[in-house]
Amino acid sequence: MEKTIIYVLSVIVMILTVGVSYAAYRIHRETQSKREDIKWIIQQLQNALTQINSNNEDEILTGLQVLSVMNEPDIRLTALPRLFALTKSSNKTISYQAEVTIDKISRPPS
Repeated sequence: MEKTIIYVLSVIVMILTVGVSYAAYRIHRETQSKREDIKWIIQQLQNALTQINSNNEDEILTGLQVLSVMNEPDIRLTALPRLFALTKSSNKTISYQAEVTIDKISRPPS
């Protein structure tokens, strides 16, 4: 009788251990995936900063669009001086997009 109780308790502990181990592995995997996503977003925003500082109008527009879509406040705020300069661009598309980007940056995150 005692051996049976010990055996049942051992099986229960083993099942709980496997369950906790699987949960820890799943959380680790999800965290790693989110970390990679964040690194990718930061890289894209850094590329956008390079693009808005170029002289090529197509690259500037691409950079503005990326900045207006992705949300990393520190990197986006770094772009503000250039964005204000771009609002005075002779290219109306660039000046409009710069204004839209500034508007999106100035809004609180939702």
